[in-house]
Amino acid sequence: MSLHILIHSNLGSDNDVIIEKICKTTGELRHYLKLATLDHIDDFFFLSHIPFQVLYNIAADGARDKDQYRESEQEMVRHVYNLQGIARMACSLSVESYHNKVVRTAINNIGLLLKQVIFATRSLANQKKSEYIKKNMDVYKRAWTKELLLLIEAVDEISPVDEFLYVSLWHAKEDVEQIELLLDTESFYQTENNSKERNWADLDQTVDALISRSYRVLNVVKEERRKVVDERYLPTDPVMVRLQYVMRYTLADTKQLCNDIVKSGKNKSNELKKQVAEVVNHLLKIQIEFSKASTRCEAYVESFKAECHGALHELTKNSTTPANDKILRTCLDISAVLKLVVTNIENENCMQHWIITVEKLKELNSFACQLDFNVREIAANCRTSAIKNDVTLRYSEKIISASRHALNTSLRDMSLYVCYGEIFVAILSSAKTIISYLPMIYKGCFTSHGKRRKGIKSNKS
Repeated sequence: MSLHILIHSNLGSDNDVIIEKICKTTGELRHYLKLATLDHIDDFFFLSHIPFQVLYNIAADGARDKDQYRESEQEMVRHVYNLQGIARMACSLSVESYHNKVVRTAINNIGLLLKQVIFATRSLANQKKSEYIKKNMDVYKRAWTKELLLLIEAVDEISPVDEFLYVSLWHAKEDVEQIELLLDTESFYQTENNSKERNWADLDQTVDALISRSYRVLNVVKEERRKVVDERYLPTDPVMVRLQYVMRYTLADTKQLCNDIVKSGKNKSNELKKQVAEVVNHLLKIQIEFSKASTRCEAYVESFKAECHGALHELTKNSTTPANDKILRTCLDISAVLKLVVTNIENENCMQHWIITVEKLKELNSFACQLDFNVREIAANCRTSAIKNDVTLRYSEKIISASRHALNTSLRDMSLYVCYGEIFVAILSSAKTIISYLPMIYKGCFTSHGKRRKGIKSNKS
């Protein structure tokens, strides 16, 4: 439904109702646009190395078929332009300016390298026996692989992981259905025609596509787990254990079964069907375990608890009268609210009490504004250096920014998300940021307050 039709169909309604419907429709459209963008990313990036590999193989063979070489060259150029366009679309999914800048830099680098690679392949096609040309092509091949990998990693960094896993799993299921269809079709054709000839080219390509897609999913999950799990616990992490098993055994067995059918002519269609179904089953379990891990956010919760314990110790060790200290009292109120929010998110039934979490985050936002007011009041009356005041005020601004980010995140429409790990991680990250800055603010204000009192006493004397 377009916004124009929606507005004109509700002219008699209250303005707030119209605005609410528009916001809901816009949010749904934005969600579908995100899934469509991730769908393009999954389609183009998991086999992004193939156009270059095809062009390289033709050039290394001397480009005997000139038309084939020109077509492969044009196909590579089109593929790179598509990669650049989809990478730019991916930037719209992220509000992190630094990561977007990294993606745009990778886009520019691969665009500049494309022309050089094209010239290098042309040289190789014309002089395939020249050792100098071969070494030159090897250098460009390594450079191209490196830049392409950097672009993929940069795009993965700004892509929402939960939605990415959802889209990738959907494509993996399509691959499995296509494999089963190819096996049944080829078997039926051979039975009807009593033919021993087999044409398994499409089957081989589809199995390779499933394996490549699976490796891409597993690598993304591996990098995400490394961000939140300590290196010492990675070998025993349940997500990593299943991930390593799929990489080492399940995918290798799938490729071996495919080779037995395609190259050796063995009748293992049923075994391959079971194997590809097992691949998708493992990917689904990894998605569930990863979503559960990111939803419950054990690593983030433990990190916050450790940070909170140290922050409370720093806050209380320098003050003898906490009841009379506005800054300290506000800091303790903020830490108490954060502990309640984290405890609610840690519980498995947190979605049933999500309203309480939202109310606590509103309370947190109010305390952050109050803390900022008290900090500015002390900074205006103290005699410390302007640099120290600026640093303290900057910490206060970061706390306000983090509290607003946590509140805005909690107010999102949860029904639009495949799972809620992304939202919980964002809130816990903001909580950890706030709790880490509280001791710094109090230390700056405590020093300033002490110097101000000392100055007042010296003036009286």
